[in-house]
Amino acid sequence: MKTSLYMIEKELLEHKIVTRLPLFLVACALLFITGVVWNIEYRLTINSVGFGDFSQSIAVNGYAGVIGAINFAVSGFVSLLLTTLYLSKALRKEKEEGSIMFWRSMPVTDTKSVMIKMVFALIIIPLVCSLLLMAADVMIWMVSLVFTEALSNFMTSVSFAGIFIHWAEFVGRMVIASVALFPFASLIMVASQKTKHPIIAVFFVGYVLSLLGTYLLGTTVISDILHQNLSLPMAILLKDTVSEGALFGNVNYSIISLVAGVALFAAAIKLRADN
Repeated sequence: MKTSLYMIEKELLEHKIVTRLPLFLVACALLFITGVVWNIEYRLTINSVGFGDFSQSIAVNGYAGVIGAINFAVSGFVSLLLTTLYLSKALRKEKEEGSIMFWRSMPVTDTKSVMIKMVFALIIIPLVCSLLLMAADVMIWMVSLVFTEALSNFMTSVSFAGIFIHWAEFVGRMVIASVALFPFASLIMVASQKTKHPIIAVFFVGYVLSLLGTYLLGTTVISDILHQNLSLPMAILLKDTVSEGALFGNVNYSIISLVAGVALFAAAIKLRADN
């Protein structure tokens, strides 16, 4: 257990963008909220002298209405972006820097090393981004305490308990999104050990396969599968209900995707062992 925690800590230290990008976005959110507060004060002053109310009514269900929905979407997108960037370099970086030889001198198997990186990508990174969401929601809650009436037209359902409900919903959806992302994550891990630009390579091969399927075989099955796999994680995050975005209705497809993911994950371990 201590070894696993140390390896996760090492990944955090080596890939600082995982923590720095969310912190940067929190700082931006703080500046934005400050600007909103100033704007609200200015508008209240205008209204007090009779120039009218320029507020709009935007109705969105959930914590903080439309602003909460934006926080949710941005946190999810950042999580998926960081996961993809991390997976594209995690295994290749240790090979290029020579740290792979250090780990082989330790009682750490190739399976454990690859598994820790997958856990970091699909669990730790989403948890870090969930803290980004919570920080943004806390800022909104603090602002709403002061400007409740002014914000009521476009920011609804703001409460302290709502912060944790919003966070729990995000974590729950990210768990399902991570399961859906597992096959793609395994594919990126395999490609990263064969090329310096795994993301470009994967998308290029996928595009070529889509064209071959469409123009040579006369079917869009390949392009439909690729599009569904790539859009599935964000669909799970943004749809009104998880079942709308997930593939639970297509059991066979889900099983095939997970089996393919396990096979690719095993291939990633084999490639690391051969290096």
